[in-house]
Amino acid sequence: MILMKKRAVFLDRDGVINKDLLTNKGRLKIFPNAGKAVKMLNDLGFVMVVVTNQPQIAKGIQREADVRRTNREIVRKLNKSGGRIDGVYYCPHHPEKRTDIPDWARKYRIKCRCRKPGIGMMERAAEKFNVDV
Repeated sequence: MILMKKRAVFLDRDGVINKDLLTNKGRLKIFPNAGKAVKMLNDLGFVMVVVTNQPQIAKGIQREADVRRTNREIVRKLNKSGGRIDGVYYCPHHPEKRTDIPDWARKYRIKCRCRKPGIGMMERAAEKFNVDV
């Protein structure tokens, strides 16, 4: 049996689905029509994937658990308004070498393939969801 490749839409997170948390004083605010827009794309048969750079982890501002919690809340709010997100991928890295960050964050100060405009997150999602790229 041959599996047909699927179509997908890759969405950024901050500034596309929600207001940027850093400029919105850390409060999560989903854009009013985001759920409706995601549902429209769901209804057209698209796999919906969020791909987002989250350099505040590498900067020592937030931990990965904080970002995962925010991602879950975004997915929950979109689901509540009828939209379905199939996967969320985030890059915690930042290529700039710095020493004025907490020790725990230093491991994230690397050049990677996942940080956009790199395509690592999209490649992982495409493989998982059998997406025609």
